Amino acid sequence: MANSLHADPATEAKRTVRGASPMPGDVVTPAPWLLTGQGLVVVLRSRRRVAGRGALGRISALAFVDYESSEVGPYRELLHMPYLTRWSDAIGPTVDHIWVTLHESAISGNANWGLTKTVATIEREPLAGGSERWLAADDGGPLAEVVHTVIGPRLPIAKPASLGRLLQVRAGQTFATPVGVRGLVRASRVEELSIDAARVTDLDDHQVLGAVSISSGTMTFGVPRVGTA
Repeated sequence: MANSLHADPATEAKRTVRGASPMPGDVVTPAPWLLTGQGLVVVLRSRRRVAGRGALGRISALAFVDYESSEVGPYRELLHMPYLTRWSDAIGPTVDHIWVTLHESAISGNANWGLTKTVATIEREPLAGGSERWLAADDGGPLAEVVHTVIGPRLPIAKPASLGRLLQVRAGQTFATPVGVRGLVRASRVEELSIDAARVTDLDDHQVLGAVSISSGTMTFGVPRVGTA
């Protein structure tokens, strides 16, 4: 595992990037959203104390998701959750950046939930022996790459939207969004992991605790409670 990434020429040739700012004719698709898909979550632990608003503990996560359906259509994403956070009346994850393959997802996510989404290319490739490779890149180069192998049985998971919220700060506002999750997951072994240290997170500062493969999942992103930061 290392922080350096190398995209193959075919992937480099496929890269196209659009910004996350609204363009003429764009329409924000409002919350709530219902999404279905598959993905991978890699759980990390920081080797040092985490700094950030209301930061709790040292657990973070990197996730690749392949949404088969959403309010704006199918798309893929890479997201980095740097820590869990506590606000005055809420506890939940915060996300510092999300890269998505669909411009409509970027502008709507930023407007609805105070996220920071930009557009990138995300490849998902099955490998021999049941392994799988994910690679995310934008015009700044590769962002993250992981190869993993599913090793565990399918287990059900469920988190009601009423339990915890996604907590974000953007442009002087706070967004506390109810997020529900349910689906089937399997433990997975991380074979290779590379992350851009400057734009995502420094892998040298983290320990990989494990990974979970989402074989079938449904997520709901509700209407946030918006306040002043």
